[in-house]
Amino acid sequence: MLPELVIAGRFHLGLWMLSVTAAAAAVFLSGLLNARRAGADPESVWAAWPWGVLGGAFGARLYFLLAVGDAPPLLAWSSWAGLNWLRGTSIQGAVIGGALAVVWVMRRRRQPVLKLLDAFAPGAALAHGLTRLGCVASGCCWGRPTGLPWGVAFVHPLAAAPRGVPLHPAQLYEAVLDAALAWHIQRRLAAGGLPPGGAFWRYAGGYSLIRFLVQFLRDDDAGHLFLGMAHSQYLSLLMLAAAFAMLRRGQY
Repeated sequence: MLPELVIAGRFHLGLWMLSVTAAAAAVFLSGLLNARRAGADPESVWAAWPWGVLGGAFGARLYFLLAVGDAPPLLAWSSWAGLNWLRGTSIQGAVIGGALAVVWVMRRRRQPVLKLLDAFAPGAALAHGLTRLGCVASGCCWGRPTGLPWGVAFVHPLAAAPRGVPLHPAQLYEAVLDAALAWHIQRRLAAGGLPPGGAFWRYAGGYSLIRFLVQFLRDDDAGHLFLGMAHSQYLSLLMLAAAFAMLRRGQY
């Protein structure tokens, strides 16, 4: 675990925040690369991406407070101050908040929504993987104890994970699967022939399936389970069902 880099003995760069920045950049570059392939206006990428980032940040924090946090979200404004609130976020909330923000911008511009979401889709899948690398560096979102030879043990005193115990590298499992999903969606976009929404719903369904399965190997949701599953798995099932229905409806 390496929560931050110290440059020249005085500049502290948090690796989790660096991974989030890289994730946001991946979504932006994906939008620019794929806009014309998806039939979207490249100028819409510049207009929608900043709002998508803000919506994602807000959604990530709000979902965390609703599902995990101890204080009612509308009464916990002090927890939004500064950058410390970034330690309590949810990727699924970021997906929902970011997507809604993009929809809002595109509606105001009177331009097609799904085509731009398609352009962002490969980068969004890759963004999940990048943030999971930040989770490894910060010692959060840890896995269950394991005796497998690739188990990882956190020893840094600031790690949120149990220290000195070999754990499933659940963060790395998800990072690899997210990268594979991004590669698959990018290939389908490059090949052409996808109707509007084809790439986005593949991303939504694929990521939901990944999160649902990997969650069984995570151990950071103690106290936030219902009938043996975490809140994130129930949301994953809803998102997976919605994606399946939309893909079937559009015959993608």
